[in-house]
Amino acid sequence: MKRIFTLSVLYFVVSIAFSQPAFQKSVLLQASVENNPPSIQLKWNKYTEATNYYIYRRTSIAAAWGSPLATVPPSDSTWTDTNVAVGKSYEYRVFRNGGAYPANGYLNAAINLPAKPNKGRIIVLADSVLVPKIEQEIARYLRDLTSEGWVPIYHIIPREMPVPDVKAIITAEYNIDPTNTKSLFLIGHIPVPYSGDLNPDGHPDHQGAWPADVYYADLNGTWTDASINDVSASDPRNRNIPEDGKFDQTIIPSPVELETGRVDFNNLPAFPDDEAELLRKYFDKNHAFRTKAFTAERRGVLEDNFGSFAEGFSQSGYKNFSSMFGINNVHVKPYRNTLQNESYMWSYGCGGGNYVSASGINSTSNLVTDSLQTVFTMLFGSYFGDWDTKNNFLRSALASGQTLTNAWSGRPIWQFHHMALGESIGYSAKLSMNNNGSTYEGGYGAQFVHIALMGDPTLVQYTARPVQQLDITEQNGHILLSWSNYDDAHSGFELFKRYSSAEAFALVSSLEADVTSYIDSCAIKGQNVEYCVRALIDEASASGTFQILSPGALNNITPTTESPADLSVSYSIANEHVTFTTTSNASSYHWDFGDGNTSTDKSPLHSYSKSGTYTVILTTTFECVSKKDTFSISVILTGETDLLTTPALQLYPTIANDQIQLHCQALSDVEYSIISTDGKLVKNGIINPGLTILSVKEFNPGIYQIVTESRTLRFVIQR
Repeated sequence: MKRIFTLSVLYFVVSIAFSQPAFQKSVLLQASVENNPPSIQLKWNKYTEATNYYIYRRTSIAAAWGSPLATVPPSDSTWTDTNVAVGKSYEYRVFRNGGAYPANGYLNAAINLPAKPNKGRIIVLADSVLVPKIEQEIARYLRDLTSEGWVPIYHIIPREMPVPDVKAIITAEYNIDPTNTKSLFLIGHIPVPYSGDLNPDGHPDHQGAWPADVYYADLNGTWTDASINDVSASDPRNRNIPEDGKFDQTIIPSPVELETGRVDFNNLPAFPDDEAELLRKYFDKNHAFRTKAFTAERRGVLEDNFGSFAEGFSQSGYKNFSSMFGINNVHVKPYRNTLQNESYMWSYGCGGGNYVSASGINSTSNLVTDSLQTVFTMLFGSYFGDWDTKNNFLRSALASGQTLTNAWSGRPIWQFHHMALGESIGYSAKLSMNNNGSTYEGGYGAQFVHIALMGDPTLVQYTARPVQQLDITEQNGHILLSWSNYDDAHSGFELFKRYSSAEAFALVSSLEADVTSYIDSCAIKGQNVEYCVRALIDEASASGTFQILSPGALNNITPTTESPADLSVSYSIANEHVTFTTTSNASSYHWDFGDGNTSTDKSPLHSYSKSGTYTVILTTTFECVSKKDTFSISVILTGETDLLTTPALQLYPTIANDQIQLHCQALSDVEYSIISTDGKLVKNGIINPGLTILSVKEFNPGIYQIVTESRTLRFVIQR
């Protein structure tokens, strides 16, 4: 049976906005947090007709809400959760009883939630017709993704490719690494899937198949083209008969796996620029926003011209904006007039529509000249949710002003509250696609195939300037990294590296905020390695506190020599107590003291139980190599003199450059001579008890012997 809903126009009146069903059906939530002791306080807007509030909490979107944690009387508008931990996120639902409409609010809160350095793999499909015209912009975009922790997988897709063949490419890439393949971005007029027998705006003249990018996002569902037979739609696009290439499914057959978005400026003749130029401009502002060349005020504005509808379409604005920006930063104002003059990170507008406009909100023709100051928006009205049409209003928003994403939100209701803690809009799109109405309110159209995100799914609200100019040099098997000062407030740097563009970056080191250099002592000869350094930044929103990472500075090098993994071992003796030290920057250490005892400390203190000469072995593990160093040490306990007649002498290093160290444990001076391999005396003198450092800068490369009365030691000069 066809469901028919006709959307009428209710012109916006500010004075009655908060009496509208959408507002009454929304619990506007915000949170404040404390570190010590940890607590999260929820706050909501008071509602005079409330009878009580139920508080629910979960720690994963996969979990059920379960029973309420608390029941709060109508006189209260706050509740504090003390059973929380720093660094962990919690999702809350506040359900309000009473009044004309029961209401829900949702919020994802945390105290100092750590940044997520690795975003996962993203499949990027680009239109073959447009790629030659926007190669530079796509290359910059892929580099932006890489600098933010994404692993982009890039394919060029012919416009004429059958939709199932496009799906096959996506599926093959997903199956390479299902766990880490997170997102899908369609650039240009990638073949558009159609599916279903639906008209979620209620108009029978386009009942049938609608554009369905969810087909690409759902990798495990069964999609058929055998049963729907509906030719009633006035536009042939929407007519759906068996075996016409349009699928049967009106409901998404299984939960989607990929966070999916599309930017498609095909067939927008209202704009003077062609689709390639519109894409070029889109990627210019995309780059500018994600590198904080421009930003927007952290607040949301909405205009609801369907205020009389009990469905409450603009719930998507009220609920999401409060969790992002706080209750007082949700503004009800005229959509177009406000955004031409004021900056808002988010906006929502709805009104009676056609393919090219929403009454009282805006139109495609206005968007040609408007420069609206909003980055993320939701627009709702009849017809234009069927977005694959000429001069389509939903798509046109992305060609105008600062707007980077758009969603037809109202049927169903979209959930964006996780973005308040730094999640991408693609994460919210996937969440909204998979919502069947049991986890969150979905409203009419929940899980319908028409749910689609217009825009880049990787975008987040909280951006930062990138780290600038990562320089790399190689010196004696060490990789020297340096970068410019980062002037914005930050708490440190994170340094990453990888050996292949097909893999994620691995963390090398977390560095203090004033550090602008690093030495990587792991070089693999002939193996290209790519580095990325990112600033760590503390953020806060109406949902809590969290960290983000800036876009990183990237650079790579192919070492020409192997890392020497220098050890630089030394020790000092105080009776039976021996302090061993090393200046190496290894990942692990293992000391064997020669008396049956060991240590994994970098610089251990060891006490011997009796006098003697011990063979000490230090094994150090670096990222790429391991090295073992063996040397002897003589220990004479207080009161024991039996070893004094045989002075102990140790030499380090055995392969030297500028100097050598001689450790003498005799009670008096020892005479020495240094002899070259041809028998010539090159140096002589006195070695004092303890540590003596001898310069060998003037020695030619070769093998030498140090000769004393009791010992002969050998070393090599290598430069």
